[in-house]
Amino acid sequence: MEFVILSSGAYSDYDPIYYYGGRKVEERELKEVGRRMGDELLEWFEGLPNNKVGESYDPDTGEIVDSHRLGEKWFKKMEVWLIDNKYKRVPDGIPELNASYSDFPHN
Repeated sequence: MEFVILSSGAYSDYDPIYYYGGRKVEERELKEVGRRMGDELLEWFEGLPNNKVGESYDPDTGEIVDSHRLGEKWFKKMEVWLIDNKYKRVPDGIPELNASYSDFPHN
């Protein structure tokens, strides 16, 4: 399954065209799909050993840590831990999106 957003203009005239599952969809339908995806990902997140895993869980020690202090090292450790524990696997039928805030225009 594919999920593609194509921009038809510059950031000042941002008018995206949405494709989901190989077909063009309206923004309203895309939002409904997004809600379902969000619900599944939230359920999946609840299975992690610490609900604040993105902020404070050290997968090597199981302790609460200051992730800001560890910096890039912490993110690499989390990435390895998530892959090893299959938590990075996206539920069936949901594409994995790899994007950062810098990939999108600032509103």
